[in-house]
Amino acid sequence: MRSITKQILQYKKSGKVLDLGCGRAQIGTELLEKGFSVTFVDISKEKIAKLEKLKAIKVIADLNNYKIEEKYDLILSLGIMHFLLRKKALELINEMQEQTRKGGINVIDAFVGKEYFREGELKSIYEDWEILDFESYVDKEKNKIEWIMARK
Repeated sequence: MRSITKQILQYKKSGKVLDLGCGRAQIGTELLEKGFSVTFVDISKEKIAKLEKLKAIKVIADLNNYKIEEKYDLILSLGIMHFLLRKKALELINEMQEQTRKGGINVIDAFVGKEYFREGELKSIYEDWEILDFESYVDKEKNKIEWIMARK
């Protein structure tokens, strides 16, 4: 299992982070502990409530209606794209790119398949960025997934 936090820390030592669909918030929490400023966003009130003690911004929001209104040094979108319609997922990635500061990083994973992303599509979406890491794999539920870390 890759350590996404460790990979991020190779390129970023501090900054403002947006953790979209944070869930258990493992990576965002690890970055918070390293001194990053983190905004956690999730639709689940329960998941956000579990983050109550963390000194971070916490937002309860449905990503189908959420707008990224600030600039960030790092935006994470892990394990959420398959919950969005393809059109909305593409819009969200576009918004992520627009709201990432120069030198900032996006980390995304997405299902590959008929109603999701096409094979290699994440790479083509980020063709104007520096691709720091890319992987295509099959998870334990047999879903094909592509994972990308790219710098603006």
